[in-house]
Amino acid sequence: GNLRLSRSGTSENPKLDPLDVVKCHYRALLGGLNYIATGTRPGITFTVNQLSWYANAPTQAHWDVAIDCLRYLNHTQNWGIKLGGGGFIAQVDWLHKLPDNPSSVAYADANHGTGIDDKKSISGVLIKVLGGPVSWASRVQPVTSTSTTESEYRALSETSREALWILKIVEFFGLPSRPFLIRGDN
Repeated sequence: GNLRLSRSGTSENPKLDPLDVVKCHYRALLGGLNYIATGTRPGITFTVNQLSWYANAPTQAHWDVAIDCLRYLNHTQNWGIKLGGGGFIAQVDWLHKLPDNPSSVAYADANHGTGIDDKKSISGVLIKVLGGPVSWASRVQPVTSTSTTESEYRALSETSREALWILKIVEFFGLPSRPFLIRGDN
């Protein structure tokens, strides 16, 4: 949904009491979630990152979001990432022509000014090669953007830098790399 975290709670409950960290081991739970996100489940990385901002003074709402993250992991434990989806390899004549669908596509998006505490925007980056995701990121933009357009341009710039790095790897493996599309939603 649209739930956003803040120092004192959430967008729905902005003033909550601190969590009893003696009874609820918030940092230990975050450590476990971070280990899982880093090793096998990158889809929860953004949530774990957001929860980590409040590790020094969590509220019950932060704890509830962390528990919901565990529930999500439990219900999606058989999900995975498929590389080379869509039969792409069979469609490509590797030596003579570029495919109609480029082998590499990047996506950029931004969420303007969503930080309750600092009003900073968030950039999202996803890069797919042969139909499967190989690089993704979600980062708070270092500068407060004054408009949606500015935050979208910042996200496109981040995506361009990441795409240039991925392009070198794609070319190293001899895969068709041009055109390398970068798609935004504006």
